[in-house]
Amino acid sequence: RSAGVDLMCAGTSDTVERRASMAFSQPIFISSVKMLVRNKDGYKDAADIKGKPIAVLGRTTAEPAVLAFSKQKKLDLTISRSVSAEAALSKLRLGHVAAWARDEVLLRGIHQLQPDAGEFSILPTPMSSEVIAIAFPGDAGLQRVVDQTLASLARDGRMETLYQKWFVQPNPATHKGLNLQLSTELKEVFERQR
Repeated sequence: RSAGVDLMCAGTSDTVERRASMAFSQPIFISSVKMLVRNKDGYKDAADIKGKPIAVLGRTTAEPAVLAFSKQKKLDLTISRSVSAEAALSKLRLGHVAAWARDEVLLRGIHQLQPDAGEFSILPTPMSSEVIAIAFPGDAGLQRVVDQTLASLARDGRMETLYQKWFVQPNPATHKGLNLQLSTELKEVFERQR
Protein backbone atom coordinates (compact mmCIF):
# COMPACT_ATOMS: atom_id res chain seq x y z
CA ARG A 1 0.00 0.00 0.00
CA SER A 2 1.29 3.47 -0.83
CA ALA A 3 1.78 6.18 1.77
CA GLY A 4 -0.67 8.47 -0.03
CA VAL A 5 -3.60 10.32 1.49
CA ASP A 6 -7.02 8.62 1.32
CA LEU A 7 -9.14 11.54 2.58
CA MET A 8 -8.42 15.26 2.62
CA CYS A 9 -10.61 16.88 5.25
CA ALA A 10 -9.63 20.53 5.00
CA GLY A 11 -11.08 23.78 3.67
CA THR A 12 -11.34 22.27 0.19
CA SER A 13 -13.94 23.85 -2.08
CA ASP A 14 -15.91 21.42 -4.22
CA THR A 15 -15.55 22.97 -7.68
CA VAL A 16 -16.08 21.71 -11.23
CA GLU A 17 -12.36 22.16 -11.95
CA ARG A 18 -11.33 20.13 -8.90
CA ARG A 19 -13.85 17.36 -9.68
CA ALA A 20 -11.82 16.68 -12.83
CA SER A 21 -8.99 15.29 -10.67
CA MET A 22 -10.66 14.11 -7.43
CA ALA A 23 -13.96 13.04 -5.89
CA PHE A 24 -15.88 14.83 -3.14
CA SER A 25 -18.13 13.77 -0.29
CA GLN A 26 -21.49 15.26 0.54
CA PRO A 27 -20.98 18.85 1.78
CA ILE A 28 -19.56 19.23 5.29
CA PHE A 29 -19.49 23.05 5.37
CA ILE A 30 -20.76 26.08 3.45
CA SER A 31 -18.14 28.79 3.31
CA SER A 32 -18.43 32.45 2.40
CA VAL A 33 -15.64 34.71 1.24
CA LYS A 34 -15.78 37.85 3.36
CA MET A 35 -13.50 40.81 4.01
CA LEU A 36 -11.50 41.77 7.09
CA VAL A 37 -11.09 45.56 7.47
CA ARG A 38 -9.51 48.01 9.90
CA ASN A 39 -12.11 49.63 12.15
CA LYS A 40 -10.38 53.01 11.90
CA ASP A 41 -11.11 53.13 8.16
CA GLY A 42 -14.84 53.21 8.89
CA TYR A 43 -15.88 50.62 6.29
CA LYS A 44 -19.24 49.08 7.18
CA ASP A 45 -20.19 47.39 3.91
CA ALA A 46 -18.53 46.19 0.71
CA ALA A 47 -19.84 49.25 -1.15
CA ASP A 48 -17.67 51.44 1.11
CA ILE A 49 -14.47 50.10 -0.45
CA LYS A 50 -15.31 50.85 -4.08
CA GLY A 51 -12.20 51.23 -6.26
CA LYS A 52 -9.80 50.08 -3.55
CA PRO A 53 -7.21 47.25 -3.49
CA ILE A 54 -8.10 43.99 -1.74
CA ALA A 55 -5.52 41.49 -0.46
CA VAL A 56 -6.03 37.84 -1.38
CA LEU A 57 -3.83 34.78 -1.06
CA GLY A 58 -2.57 33.38 -4.34
CA ARG A 59 -4.06 30.09 -5.59
CA THR A 60 -7.22 30.36 -3.50
CA THR A 61 -10.84 30.80 -4.55
CA ALA A 62 -10.94 34.26 -2.94
CA GLU A 63 -9.48 36.03 -5.98
CA PRO A 64 -12.15 34.93 -8.47
CA ALA A 65 -14.80 35.56 -5.79
CA VAL A 66 -13.61 39.15 -5.31
CA LEU A 67 -13.43 39.78 -9.05
CA ALA A 68 -16.90 38.35 -9.71
CA PHE A 69 -18.41 40.26 -6.77
CA SER A 70 -16.69 43.48 -7.89
CA LYS A 71 -18.04 43.09 -11.42
CA GLN A 72 -21.57 42.23 -10.23
CA LYS A 73 -21.72 45.18 -7.80
CA LYS A 74 -19.71 47.57 -10.04
CA LEU A 75 -17.13 48.20 -7.30
CA ASP A 76 -13.95 48.32 -9.43
CA LEU A 77 -11.95 46.47 -6.77
CA THR A 78 -8.34 45.62 -7.55
CA ILE A 79 -6.44 42.54 -6.42
CA SER A 80 -3.27 42.61 -4.34
CA ARG A 81 -1.90 39.05 -4.17
CA SER A 82 -0.12 37.91 -1.02
CA VAL A 83 2.04 34.85 -0.48
CA SER A 84 0.82 34.19 3.06
CA ALA A 85 -1.82 35.13 5.61
CA GLU A 86 0.82 37.10 7.51
CA ALA A 87 1.68 39.12 4.39
CA ALA A 88 -2.00 39.88 3.68
CA LEU A 89 -2.60 40.96 7.28
CA SER A 90 0.53 43.12 7.19
CA LYS A 91 -0.73 44.89 4.05
CA LEU A 92 -4.02 45.54 5.81
CA ARG A 93 -2.37 46.78 9.01
CA LEU A 94 -0.21 49.20 7.03
CA GLY A 95 -3.17 50.47 5.01
CA HIS A 96 -1.72 49.25 1.69
CA VAL A 97 -5.05 47.51 1.04
CA ALA A 98 -8.57 48.37 2.16
CA ALA A 99 -9.43 44.79 3.08
CA TRP A 100 -8.27 41.20 3.10
CA ALA A 101 -10.68 38.74 1.45
CA ARG A 102 -10.68 35.07 2.44
CA ASP A 103 -13.03 32.30 3.56
CA GLU A 104 -14.84 33.65 6.61
CA VAL A 105 -13.93 30.73 8.86
CA LEU A 106 -10.22 31.16 8.06
CA LEU A 107 -10.45 34.94 8.59
CA ARG A 108 -12.13 34.40 11.95
CA GLY A 109 -9.47 31.93 13.01
CA ILE A 110 -6.61 34.31 12.24
CA HIS A 111 -8.49 37.40 13.44
CA GLN A 112 -9.19 36.01 16.92
CA LEU A 113 -5.49 35.13 17.41
CA GLN A 114 -4.27 38.70 16.88
CA PRO A 115 -3.30 40.75 19.95
CA ASP A 116 -4.96 43.76 18.27
CA ALA A 117 -8.08 41.83 17.14
CA GLY A 118 -10.34 44.62 18.42
CA GLU A 119 -8.96 46.92 15.73
CA PHE A 120 -10.42 44.79 12.93
CA SER A 121 -13.88 43.63 11.84
CA ILE A 122 -15.28 41.26 9.26
CA LEU A 123 -17.74 42.95 6.92
CA PRO A 124 -21.16 41.24 6.91
CA THR A 125 -21.55 40.99 3.14
CA PRO A 126 -20.59 37.59 1.69
CA MET A 127 -18.79 37.86 -1.64
CA SER A 128 -19.45 34.25 -2.58
CA SER A 129 -20.69 30.98 -1.17
CA GLU A 130 -18.72 27.75 -1.58
CA VAL A 131 -19.42 24.14 -0.75
CA ILE A 132 -16.65 22.53 1.32
CA ALA A 133 -16.37 18.75 1.18
CA ILE A 134 -13.96 15.92 1.91
CA ALA A 135 -11.77 15.24 -1.13
CA PHE A 136 -10.41 11.82 -2.09
CA PRO A 137 -9.34 9.74 -5.10
CA GLY A 138 -12.26 8.77 -7.34
CA ASP A 139 -13.13 5.42 -5.74
CA ALA A 140 -16.80 4.32 -5.66
CA GLY A 141 -16.30 2.12 -2.58
CA LEU A 142 -14.61 4.90 -0.64
CA GLN A 143 -17.32 7.33 -1.81
CA ARG A 144 -19.98 5.04 -0.34
CA VAL A 145 -18.18 4.70 3.01
CA VAL A 146 -17.60 8.46 3.33
CA ASP A 147 -21.18 9.40 2.43
CA GLN A 148 -22.69 6.71 4.70
CA THR A 149 -20.53 7.90 7.59
CA LEU A 150 -21.57 11.52 7.07
CA ALA A 151 -25.24 10.49 6.85
CA SER A 152 -24.88 8.58 10.14
CA LEU A 153 -23.30 11.63 11.81
CA ALA A 154 -26.16 13.81 10.52
CA ARG A 155 -28.90 11.37 11.64
CA ASP A 156 -27.76 11.13 15.24
CA GLY A 157 -26.99 14.84 15.62
CA ARG A 158 -23.21 14.49 15.84
CA MET A 159 -22.68 16.77 12.82
CA GLU A 160 -24.28 19.68 14.67
CA THR A 161 -22.44 18.78 17.91
CA LEU A 162 -19.12 18.74 16.05
CA TYR A 163 -20.01 22.01 14.33
CA GLN A 164 -20.71 23.69 17.69
CA LYS A 165 -17.43 22.39 19.12
CA TRP A 166 -15.19 23.53 16.27
CA PHE A 167 -16.93 26.59 14.81
CA VAL A 168 -18.77 28.21 17.71
CA GLN A 169 -17.36 27.34 21.13
CA PRO A 170 -13.84 27.76 22.50
CA ASN A 171 -11.77 24.69 21.65
CA PRO A 172 -8.11 23.59 21.48
CA ALA A 173 -7.64 25.18 18.04
CA THR A 174 -9.43 28.48 18.74
CA HIS A 175 -9.26 29.33 22.42
CA LYS A 176 -11.81 32.12 22.14
CA GLY A 177 -14.03 30.22 19.71
CA LEU A 178 -15.02 31.37 16.25
CA ASN A 179 -18.65 32.16 17.14
CA LEU A 180 -19.65 31.22 13.58
CA GLN A 181 -23.26 30.16 14.03
CA LEU A 182 -24.68 27.30 11.96
CA SER A 183 -26.30 28.83 8.87
CA THR A 184 -29.75 27.94 7.60
CA GLU A 185 -28.11 26.72 4.39
CA LEU A 186 -25.83 24.28 6.23
CA LYS A 187 -28.69 23.09 8.47
CA GLU A 188 -30.57 22.18 5.29
CA VAL A 189 -27.52 20.26 4.00
CA PHE A 190 -27.40 18.23 7.23
CA GLU A 191 -31.15 17.56 7.01
CA ARG A 192 -30.82 16.23 3.45
CA GLN A 193 -28.06 13.85 4.55
CA ARG A 194 -30.27 12.23 7.23
